Amino acid sequence: MAEQLQSELFAEWRSECETIDKEMTRIASARLSGSEDERQVRKFQFASLVERRNDAARKLLNSRGVIRRVRPSG
Repeated sequence: MAEQLQSELFAEWRSECETIDKEMTRIASARLSGSEDERQVRKFQFASLVERRNDAARKLLNSRGVIRRVRPSG
């Protein structure tokens, strides 16, 4: 049961990271109009995606304690 939970949590993390990476690539490869406002928006979007990726990693790492509690002892 713990292995299944661990596998599901890892798959969820991987999916989230793939989604974030695609969005980062889209933002990084979009043409800039050159305006300061557009650069600020892109910078904010990118920073938000970095934070989202960090949150996903924290969630995965914090789940290790949950998995330990699920595993049968002995």
